[in-house]
Amino acid sequence: MAQNFWIAMVSWTVCFVVTILLSLLGKARPVAELKGLVWGATERPRTTDEPWHKRPVPLALAAIAICIAINIWLW
Repeated sequence: MAQNFWIAMVSWTVCFVVTILLSLLGKARPVAELKGLVWGATERPRTTDEPWHKRPVPLALAAIAICIAINIWLW
């Protein structure tokens, strides 16, 4: 079992080092090429005109409130 742990540590370290090296040696892509591919370069649509049940923030707050209420009720 100790051998499995050491193999996992070595493989994780090698993967981490290779990822960092490749990131540092690679050339950064222009922002125009990343549009639609990454969240930071994509224009986000406005959701203010949608009903509350189609927007993520009110739905998340409602889910959190329900979870808290159930936890208090079943305490």
